[in-house]
Amino acid sequence: MWWNSRENLHPESVAEPVVRLSPLLEPTPDSEDDNYFDDPLEKRHAVRLIKDLQKAMNKVLSTRIKLANFHTLEHFAAKLKTARRVLVLTGAGISTSLGIPDFRSSEGFYSKIKHLGLDDPQDVFNYDIFMQDPSVFYNIAHMVLPPENLYSPLHSFIRMIQDKGKLLRNYTQNIDNLESYAGIQAEKMVQCHGSFATASCVTCHWKLPGEKIFGNIRRLELPLCPYCYQKRKDQYPTTTDQDVAGTAVATTTTAAAAAAVAAAAAAGGLGAVKAPSAASNPNSVFHMMKSYGVLKPDITFFGEALPSKFHRFIREDVLKCDLLICIGTSLKVAPVSEIVNMVPANVPQVLINKDPVKHAEFDLSLLGFCDDVAALVAQKCGWEIPHDKWAQLEHKAFACEEQDRGVYQVYPRE
Repeated sequence: MWWNSRENLHPESVAEPVVRLSPLLEPTPDSEDDNYFDDPLEKRHAVRLIKDLQKAMNKVLSTRIKLANFHTLEHFAAKLKTARRVLVLTGAGISTSLGIPDFRSSEGFYSKIKHLGLDDPQDVFNYDIFMQDPSVFYNIAHMVLPPENLYSPLHSFIRMIQDKGKLLRNYTQNIDNLESYAGIQAEKMVQCHGSFATASCVTCHWKLPGEKIFGNIRRLELPLCPYCYQKRKDQYPTTTDQDVAGTAVATTTTAAAAAAVAAAAAAGGLGAVKAPSAASNPNSVFHMMKSYGVLKPDITFFGEALPSKFHRFIREDVLKCDLLICIGTSLKVAPVSEIVNMVPANVPQVLINKDPVKHAEFDLSLLGFCDDVAALVAQKCGWEIPHDKWAQLEHKAFACEEQDRGVYQVYPRE
């Protein structure tokens, strides 16, 4: 692929490698299976296999080769001092020191919601499921709700790079919006998956600050749009029926909750109704409320397009950057995971993460807790991280043990 060329060539000047089948692999008139491809179904299967083979071989041919002269912490510190356009890609690992779980580790968020019985834990962030039943998300949203006005030393490490005029852009996969609390400028940040910073009505698209619904999320409530509430109330009147077995069936919500929402809407505030849960009354069967008039945090669910800002900047940024740092991410969610393959091959790539990422060819991998690695790098550069904990980290001793060429384990010395 053009972005993996050793030279920074124009994309149109380098053709993407194409794998072509040898004539020996094509059916011949003399073959015993002359009629093999006469069956349309079999032909489709063969074409699918050929295309998959082409993709696999193209991926192998375009695999990045690690730089020969960039594989130590000293190389990283020296490059960071001279770099002018640093591209930083961050994931959930940069916030775990604040008690916010990551998503895919053995103790991450997805492992904690297996009890919900979903076919795929990621379904809690599925847009179609949210539109059908928003309570699936709101029953777990408190688990990923970000703390307010808190940020880690790693967030401040990125702020430090920005303050030195070196940050080209921070592409974050996180939805907690902690980068903004740390002082990362809006024009220097792309929230690839949106964030809790704002929320919008899924019906009328009325937008408001995200923290306005944090209280609802903590109370496991569905936040409702005051402008759509009355129509929602007309469509889903509060009723309690008795089925043949004598079990109460709540078709929407309680009258008390509806009255509270109406009062809040009349006052120009936010209405809220309790998210129904069978656990609160095991003898009741709830028909989950629809999404009409529900306020949704402006985070990008599976099935939604990435923010336009991502597409507006990414193609230019990958060609401009002179250093790529990936921090706290397993790089498993496309298209953000493809950024490392878009950067020209002569640009140094560094991974700071608890675990290695084996499907990418980083020149240097610094494995350990992100805050510890950030502190060690700042010490090597002789820089100060603008964080309250820097006084503790500045003189803290860290070990940096080589596990393999370009792979180091970082941990505090006792």
